[in-house]
Order: sequence, then structure tokens, then C-alpha cells
Amino acid sequence: MNLKEQILRFFKQHSDCDFTLSQTIDELQLDPKKYTSVVLYHLRRFVNSGQLRKTENKTYKFINDSECNTVNILYIGDARAGSNDSFIGEENGLTTIPVKASLINYDPKDLMLVSVKGDSMEPGLPNGSLLLFKKIPEGIIPNDNRIIFCRYNSGFKIKRFKHLNDNFAALVSDNKRYAPLIIDENTDFSPKGELISIIQ
Repeated sequence: MNLKEQILRFFKQHSDCDFTLSQTIDELQLDPKKYTSVVLYHLRRFVNSGQLRKTENKTYKFINDSECNTVNILYIGDARAGSNDSFIGEENGLTTIPVKASLINYDPKDLMLVSVKGDSMEPGLPNGSLLLFKKIPEGIIPNDNRIIFCRYNSGFKIKRFKHLNDNFAALVSDNKRYAPLIIDENTDFSPKGELISIIQ
């Protein structure tokens, strides 16, 4: 049995538990200096193939067949990742999209799906990507440097939030061809969600 098969078999046998990278190496009685990068490589491949789930606590867990069902997540519509405010996002709240339950680590009612329009967040968030966001409660300031979905003046945006000082913040594009959008006391700004992952 090769190491890849050994790792997957271990997680299947302990499907009720989750393990960190170091715990996995210890349980398999491997030399950390020699095998850490190899085990991490296989763990990431198993996550990408849907056989393991990576949790918020950076542990890994085997996905049982019972976890392969889907949950319906609210689909908000499109949000522009460019700087053109002429595009208005759609927020009808009437559409849902099924998502693999194994990809969800939050209560589905706290999540939303948004499609990217534009190239200002490339290469990380390509035009047309479907993104999963965790809703930001009203009155809460987004975490610094996180990608958010928000209302900015007349449109909906997907940008990186930067806190500049007590009076100013900015919405920054990952594509450096786009200038930051400044947020001040006169800006109609309302954060809606913080990015969790790219669904497709």
C-alpha cells in the first residue's frame, strides 16, 4: 500500500474524527522532516477531489456518503468586480443554487452566492466565477484585507476591503489596472458578505 492509499484508509477508518496535518503524520508514524510536504500534498488533493473536507480549524475529515448531498444557498445575482457603477447587481432573494454540503461549514441561511462580472479581481477571481460569501451582519465593519461583496453607491461590488484610518477606507482591486474606490462619510457603503470560497 502506497502512502496515498495509506492516508485515505486512515481517514476512512477514523471517519468520525478530524486531524491536523501534524496529527495525521503522528498517527501514521511518519518522520515529519521527511514526509510533511508529501502528506500535505495528498491531503490537498483529497480535498480537491471531494474525499476529505478541510475545516475552519485547519483539520481534515473524511467525507461520508451521507455528506455528499447538497444544500440550497441563496443566489443574489451578479456583482461587478470592475469600477463601472452603471451595472446594478440583482438582489431578488428568490433564487437558490444547490451546493455540495461537504463544501459548507456554516449554517446555509448565513451564506449567499454571487457571480463575478468583470476582471478587476483577476487572476484570483476570474470573470464569471460563482463565489460563496458569509453574510456580514448590519453595522459590522469587514475584516481588513478581506474580499467582500458590498453595495457601493449605485451598484454592487466585489472588492478587497482596506481600512485606511478612522475616517477613510477603500475598496481595492487585485488587478492593479483599477484604481481604489474610496469610502468616506459621504459614500453609500453597505457590506453584505465576506468571501469564503470559489464554488466554480
